Amino acid sequence: MELASQTKTPWDVYDILSDAQFQQYSQAGIEAIHAQLLHNRGIITPEAMRSFLAARYDQTPDPLT
Repeated sequence: MELASQTKTPWDVYDILSDAQFQQYSQAGIEAIHAQLLHNRGIITPEAMRSFLAARYDQTPDPLT
C-alpha cells in the first residue's frame, strides 16, 4: 500500500555552497550550517548573516505596522 503525499507543492532543493563560500563565511565567524541555511533564505552576505544571527528583540521591526 502506497501512502499519498500530504502536500502537492514540490520541495525547493538548493545547491550546496562552494568550498570558497564556506571559507568566506567561516572567516566571518559563521558556522557552515548557518551559512547554508541563511544563504538558502536569501541572506547572502557575511554582514547580513552576522546581523541576522545577532538580532535583538528590541531592534526587530513590528510586523503589524
